[in-house]
This record gives sequence, C-alpha cells and structure tokens, in this order.
Amino acid sequence: MRDRLEEFINENRDQFDDKVPNLKVWADIEKELAPPKAKRISLFRMASVAASVIILLGVGAFFGKKYATSNSISKEQVVSLEEISPEYGEMESNFQKEISQKHARLANYNYDESINDDLMDLDLTLEELRKELVNVPKGSEEQIVQAMIRNYESKIRILEIVLEKIDQSKSQNNESDEM
Repeated sequence: MRDRLEEFINENRDQFDDKVPNLKVWADIEKELAPPKAKRISLFRMASVAASVIILLGVGAFFGKKYATSNSISKEQVVSLEEISPEYGEMESNFQKEISQKHARLANYNYDESINDDLMDLDLTLEELRKELVNVPKGSEEQIVQAMIRNYESKIRILEIVLEKIDQSKSQNNESDEM
C-alpha cells in the first residue's frame, strides 16, 4: 500500500506543489510560537558589577600610589656632583650656564620644536643618572659622573649644531637678498 501512495504522490506532484497555505494559517502558527523573552538585568547583578569595578579601581589606585611613592626619590636622596667633587660641581655649573645661554639664544629664532623633545630626553637621562648616583657605592661614582658629563656635552653640541644651521641659513638668506 505504501508503494501505491508514493507512486500516486510522485505522479501528481505538480498538483500538490502549487498549493500555498493561507496567510491566516501562518499567522496562527506565529502566535503559537513562544515570543522572544526580553533580557532583563537584575538590580542585584548591576550592583555587583558596579561594586566590582569600584573595588578594582580602589585596589589599582592603592597599589599605584604605593608603587609611585616607593620609586620616587626625595630631595635628600639626590646627589649633586659637588658632593662628589668640587671640580665636578664647578663643571656642572659651567655646563648648565652654557646650556641656558645657548637655549636663550635659540629662543630668539624660529626653529624645529622637535629639538626640545631631544633635549627633554637628555634631561630625563640625566635625572636617571642622578638617581643611580644615589645607589652607587662610594668611590665608584666615576662612570656615572662621566656619563653625566657626556650628557651635558651632547646637549651643548645639539644646541651648537642647531644655532650653526640657523646662522648658515640666515647668512644665505642675507646673501640672496643682496643679489
């Protein structure tokens, strides 16, 4: 019997396939489907997330402050070159004086501001060397002092090169104006 039914369906397939259910049938089917549930966030869940965030921020601030204070160096811990040797102190004073003079001269001109970033990097390096000078054993400061001197010399050399370039371009501009 099953074979006869299948045979009948196969022979009359075209007549079965042209039938489309009524729209009312589809509407009834959709009504019976479960409507999607809206996601609800409970007040307890929101409060627990907010509390977690506050706790994490508090712990982060606590350890950040603790880390910052443990790594900072107080004024008493900074060693000046004069404490190591009066000659070094005088050299440092002369370097700082020359740097400030050249920087003041440079301020009178228009120049590439990225030079200030390079000078700031040298200042940061110098500050790190000062911090290292605190921890070095007495009598072993010579390498750090020499690095500090090279830092000052580099800073002076950068300023000299920039000033030379500015003077050259200024003299070239004057020559072209005279022609």
